[in-house]
Amino acid sequence: MPDTESSSEQTTSISSRILINLVSRQQELELESVDLAVDDILFEQGDVADSMYLLISGRLGVRVTQADGSAQQINEMEAGDLAGELALISGQKRSATIYAIETANLLRITRHAVKALLDDGYDLISDISVLAA
Repeated sequence: MPDTESSSEQTTSISSRILINLVSRQQELELESVDLAVDDILFEQGDVADSMYLLISGRLGVRVTQADGSAQQINEMEAGDLAGELALISGQKRSATIYAIETANLLRITRHAVKALLDDGYDLISDISVLAA
């Protein structure tokens, strides 16, 4: 019988692989740690994307503001999740506001760091696409 990973195990494995690739080159890639207190905003819907974030600990909320001005929380993020990766890669503006539901620690990954990883042959885009699915 083939050994299959559950979706949660696969996500954890991919998040760990991304984290290992980043941390092993943290100084070179100029990665920075970001700490958020409850209700702090990481970024706002409509912001220009210059980086993405790997959630190390805590929980984040994902909120979308509709055309009528009403806001709705559409998702929650937990350790191992990426925030802002789609806007960074697509070049589009942020599609949602991300805020701390509880105290959170994240690793900020700049566009420069992503480019350096891709230039070195790390298939970050494939890992991100699996996480985003």
